[in-house]
Amino acid sequence: MLAIREHLVHALRYDLIGPMRPDEILEQRPSRWYLAGFLVPTGTPPEVVADATNEEERDLGPDAAAEDDRGDPASTGRKAWFPSSFGLSVLLPSEESPLFATVRWGQYRRLTPIEIADAWQKFRPTGYQRRYGGSSPERPAEEPPVADPEAATEGDDAEEEKSRTPPPLWARSDHQSGPFVVQLTDKPQPVPGAPGLSLKVEPRAAQSPGLGPGIHIVSVFLVNERDLVPGPTADTQAIFQVELELHAPEGFVARTSFHQQDSKEWEPRRADLQYRDHGEWAVGHGVSATPLEEGKQVYRVATTWLPQAKVYRMKAGEVGAVPLQMERLAALPDAAALRAAVQPMLQEYLKWIAKNRLVAQSLDENRAEAAGLLMDEAESARLHIAEGLALLEQDPLCWEAFRLCNLAMAQTARQARPGYYEGEKSPEWRLFQLAFLLLNIPSMADPQHPLRSQVELLFFPTGGGKTEAYLGVAAFAMILRRLRGVHEAHEGAGVAVLLRYTLRMLTLDQLGRAATLICALELLRRQDPTRLGQRRFQIGLWVGSSATPNRMEDAEQQLSAYRANPDDRRKALPMPVSLCPWCQAPFEQRQQQRGRSRNAGMPAPTFAIRLEGGEKVLRVGCISDDCPFHFDNSDDLGVPIVVVDQQVYRELPAFLIATVDKFAGLPRMGQAGMLFGRVRGKNATGFAM
Repeated sequence: MLAIREHLVHALRYDLIGPMRPDEILEQRPSRWYLAGFLVPTGTPPEVVADATNEEERDLGPDAAAEDDRGDPASTGRKAWFPSSFGLSVLLPSEESPLFATVRWGQYRRLTPIEIADAWQKFRPTGYQRRYGGSSPERPAEEPPVADPEAATEGDDAEEEKSRTPPPLWARSDHQSGPFVVQLTDKPQPVPGAPGLSLKVEPRAAQSPGLGPGIHIVSVFLVNERDLVPGPTADTQAIFQVELELHAPEGFVARTSFHQQDSKEWEPRRADLQYRDHGEWAVGHGVSATPLEEGKQVYRVATTWLPQAKVYRMKAGEVGAVPLQMERLAALPDAAALRAAVQPMLQEYLKWIAKNRLVAQSLDENRAEAAGLLMDEAESARLHIAEGLALLEQDPLCWEAFRLCNLAMAQTARQARPGYYEGEKSPEWRLFQLAFLLLNIPSMADPQHPLRSQVELLFFPTGGGKTEAYLGVAAFAMILRRLRGVHEAHEGAGVAVLLRYTLRMLTLDQLGRAATLICALELLRRQDPTRLGQRRFQIGLWVGSSATPNRMEDAEQQLSAYRANPDDRRKALPMPVSLCPWCQAPFEQRQQQRGRSRNAGMPAPTFAIRLEGGEKVLRVGCISDDCPFHFDNSDDLGVPIVVVDQQVYRELPAFLIATVDKFAGLPRMGQAGMLFGRVRGKNATGFAM
């Protein structure tokens, strides 16, 4: 995996910045080939540097349109600004501290026709090898003619001659200047051995709080002051793959943390505390900066066009004595047994809090105060977890909701990874996920609980387990609502969970994962409808019309278009889910049935628009007759997914996934009030406004 990652980083660097090899030869001007990493002359006219729409967008000279560069990408219609300078700012211990600079860059020159003929023998192959050189097994080498602009040919001979004429080629050479002493004055300093390149230095005394006396800030800029040469050879005056390295023999001074211990805002204070041991050794201007060494002292820093940072995998803590298997937790005899089983988690959490309070005592006053506030929040979380455990003992319905929640989450995990959980291996929580569920039980069970006014933020990197954690909380909330309301007029129905995502792609991804949980809850309800109600658990998608139909008429049109030509992938399915969330069978209209069926060998009725209670509804059934959500196996209601807005308002699915554009339209959509309980009645098939 590490090798693959390194390969991707190198490929990105070579593609955007270059070079693949120090002596590479390109078929295009380097300013067209590479997107970053170069400095153009300061005299380049703004209308050339910021060309808006034509194919000269990346030209460095006004006459470059006369050059025929084959394979140029189409214009993006976006203004591209090319820099003439970049720089670094560093902190030095004093104004007398020595500073050295090293400049590295690549220079390209356009080959003459004679040189092109010679280089063409090696670089004629197309594709990857055309760029990086080497021989090609694709075609034999042949002797191309030298391009002669005055040669006159006619007809087919002219076309053949043109196709065999080699393109303009650009050859690269490597250059370095330094290390040389940087004069800490405001006078321009020429780069030795590099005509037209200079350093501009801005030294000044540091005045930031938290920095010691005598510390100086030095900003060093590399500037390309070469004369612009208009025309197709303009790139000869630009410098590519540019790097500026600074070396301080006495070492640089790190700007540690944010120096905002005394800020009145909480977020800067917390960041200052958490990053107090991380130093910032340089700041880039027009480019990123990176230290070239690791440790408590850094002596060399450099510019980088492709900044990188290691993001370490976050692993959830473990307490060996705590049972995390979902089915094992569901099988415990009562809540008292659960409390005894997870008690070691609370004890370890208490020890961790006490340990960090001791660490806080070694900090300065402001940081110690910030650390104390964080540990107070941790202690509050520990107390709420204990409160959740106590509530499970006091309220039998809460305990039953917790037990069924574990069963549903376990079955969801098994369906998501078929064949993975075999033998003694079973689905289990991560420790923080179980703690997050117990933490939220008091506020979900008591509408008047003080935590109702707060938001619990669960922060983990991708793949850390956030989705399972919030789905567990959602499952508990939906089950408890049914258990408490089954004998009420509303039967515990209605929207219990409203999930909003800002990105539609993430919304559709979450729909698939949450729909599997809803299927698991629906199967539990079928086993005990007297306790979980007669209305099935459903999940709804409430997004823009480009993803789901807003009206039933729209759904009928989409379904008709798809049925007319199901093999045409441009005809969208009536819903943005293409697989059954329970068995992963595809939702395809003409997929053939397998095994037993009332209509064996006939096209599977995946989608159906029916008349229920005088209203049209869209139902989708799994094509697999072994699936519990096949029309034959689910009282003809199929998979519990609702996607048409009209149907969402009428059936009010327990779990609703929405996008921000729908929320923005709430003031203009009267029916949307039904999602928040503004209904005047219900019947066998739905609710009325």
